[in-house]
This record gives sequence, structure tokens and C-alpha cells, in this order.
Amino acid sequence: MDERYDLKRAAGVVDTLLEGLLLDPKQPRKLHDQETFEQVAPKIQQDFTTCFKQLCLDVSCRQKLLEDDRVIKSLCMITVAGKSLDAQRDAKAALEALKPTTLELQKSW
Repeated sequence: MDERYDLKRAAGVVDTLLEGLLLDPKQPRKLHDQETFEQVAPKIQQDFTTCFKQLCLDVSCRQKLLEDDRVIKSLCMITVAGKSLDAQRDAKAALEALKPTTLELQKSW
């Protein structure tokens, strides 16, 4: 498979995951039906923070997530103002997993 295709596809996945956190105030689903959105948003946000948490466990996925500044910013926002305690917890776990390990820090010296 073409490496450029894989990089483009990986970037698309990050975009989709970030959109799934539902942080955009102009989120089309929110604007369309506010009441339904508020009912389902906590579960959707939790599902997507869980995805981030799981992806952070893989070294190559962690690297791809760290390349996009929006990931850390968005996860930080969820830890403070997530729509559920589970989403906040998973966002915190993802941020912990994104921290460099001691071995990685030693390699960079």
C-alpha cells in the first residue's frame, strides 16, 4: 500500500476522532436538534474518549496523535468540561498515556 495513502488515512482518523468529542459549538448535530443532541452527547463523547485512550496504548498511534496539537487541547477540555464523568476519566487516562515514557526520554537525550 502507498505510504502517502496511509498517512492521509491516519490524518482522517484523527479528524474523525476529534469531531466525535463534540467540542465544536457549531456541531451540525447540535444545531439540528438540541434536545436529542444533549441526550446522546455524553455517551458519544465517552465512546470517543475511550477510542483515544485505547489508541494511546499503541506506539505508532501515540506518535500520530501527538503530531496533531488539537488532540492534547481537546482531551484537556474534556477533562475539565466533559459531558460525563466517564468521558472525563477516559480523557485523563489518554493524556497520561500520551506522556513520554522514561525510555523515550532517555532515547531523546
